[in-house]
Amino acid sequence: MPDTPSYGSGTPSEPRAPRALALDALRGIAILLMCLSGLLHDREHPLPPWMFHAQVPPGIGYLGADSRPGISWVDLVFPMFLFAMGAAFPLALRPRLERGVTPLRIAAGTLARGLSLALFAVYVEQMTPWRLATGFADRAEASGAVRAHLAALVAFGLLFPVYCRLPRTVAAWRRAVVRIAGIAGASAWLYTLRVPADEWWTLRSLHTVVRHRDIIILVLANMAVFGALVWLVTRDRPAWRYGAMAIWFALLACYRADAPAVGPTGGPALDPDGVRMLAGSWLRELLTIPATLRVGSSGETIPLNFCYEFDWTKYLFVVLPGTLVGDRLLAWMREREGRVTTPVWSGVRLGALAVAALATVAALTAALYGWRDPRTMAMSGRVPLLAVVAFAGLGALVRRPRAPHERFVATLVALAGFWLALGLLFEPVHGGIRKDPSYFAYYFVTTALSMLTLVALTIVVDVHGHQSALGWVIRSGQNPMVAYAGIRNLLGPLRELPLFFWAERTRSLGALANAAITMSWLRFVWGAIQTTLLAFVTAWTTRRRWLWRT
Repeated sequence: MPDTPSYGSGTPSEPRAPRALALDALRGIAILLMCLSGLLHDREHPLPPWMFHAQVPPGIGYLGADSRPGISWVDLVFPMFLFAMGAAFPLALRPRLERGVTPLRIAAGTLARGLSLALFAVYVEQMTPWRLATGFADRAEASGAVRAHLAALVAFGLLFPVYCRLPRTVAAWRRAVVRIAGIAGASAWLYTLRVPADEWWTLRSLHTVVRHRDIIILVLANMAVFGALVWLVTRDRPAWRYGAMAIWFALLACYRADAPAVGPTGGPALDPDGVRMLAGSWLRELLTIPATLRVGSSGETIPLNFCYEFDWTKYLFVVLPGTLVGDRLLAWMREREGRVTTPVWSGVRLGALAVAALATVAALTAALYGWRDPRTMAMSGRVPLLAVVAFAGLGALVRRPRAPHERFVATLVALAGFWLALGLLFEPVHGGIRKDPSYFAYYFVTTALSMLTLVALTIVVDVHGHQSALGWVIRSGQNPMVAYAGIRNLLGPLRELPLFFWAERTRSLGALANAAITMSWLRFVWGAIQTTLLAFVTAWTTRRRWLWRT
């Protein structure tokens, strides 16, 4: 999972990788809100629908009956993380190129990181407490639950030697021994708990292992590979990146061409001009990988598509705009270390800009949640009007930039306006903006809102220097894999294990909290407490320099 690297201690002749703390904060906000959103489900005390994915409100299954368009704040979290990933590519890779690392070597490392993330996706999903509980089904119910949660904690701990980057002061062979020992331990733990003993040495065990995998991490793995490779090819020609997005737009549109070939009367399906509509696309056949490959006469198969689906590349329309921002972010951070330019904007003006940017994000998200009347599906004109008014105000605040940070913020506001306009123009396609299933309006609008959030964080953190106010959030963004794995493999066991698990009839912290929750908003408070605990643990590992890297 690409991150902006920390300041190095190299010689003055070496290009130094700057640390974009605002980008860390954006990533930290995304990962912690992801945790919070997953802790709010409660059948007995449901929260309002806008506290969930717009298409999956309380009481409705995934992609269920409520298919009205719209997005909520929960739908912003994943694109925000992807945007931060894209913005980190130039900061992480450009200094390596300047140190003389060849593009081919960087590309090979990118593929290796993608594979490492894919394996992480399999491991964290297989080692969740509820999946481990099936292995203890033959024991007493309470004892089996305790063992499953303890096993999940062990699985979480085994990830540290696998992904933790040891200091350069440690000998290379020692680092290799720790990494190999961690991989061996995690693999043995996975196979012992999730694969029947008689399948360990068969191809069937591969199916058993990859049958359940974390789709979110797999999408991130695909974006880490495709996004970094596209940036690497177009690193000195940003215009080519827009061309790459145009080509990818055509590929994805053709890949998704699924108009029915048969009309409602049984005859050929025709468009309004009488032209026959075709089903599918040859690109779908070309770009789709078969699910399995049969081997030999025994009938055993090898899984092929567990870590890749072409449809996942749709999120490049969030990652690649992020790389364009990352190019400008790197240029600004290097420029501010050089000559000093007297700022034109006052502190009050910068503060007003930060507030206005966040207010625009909140107002547009609230408006897009109720973008269409659910009864008539009539489109309202209030969102475009709101966008025009909001960006008129933002444009007035970013006039006549002079200092490096002023020019960067002004550019970021202009880019946000461009992507928002593009997203709103695409909104009518496929019946309105939505995450499930998502289309181009969703990618472009969430990209714009991520840019505006970065505007506010840049002013607060990198310009005004208020890092301490967001210290836990920044450190969580610097170590996001720990936070993500901790959502289920740390918070779950800590919440559900009995307070004194060696004693009988001892209730867990989660059981005590559930008994105390009598109102829906207490569920939110309980989720916020757990999220704060996760942020504290992640920040502690960051301070200890136990940083997970793929």
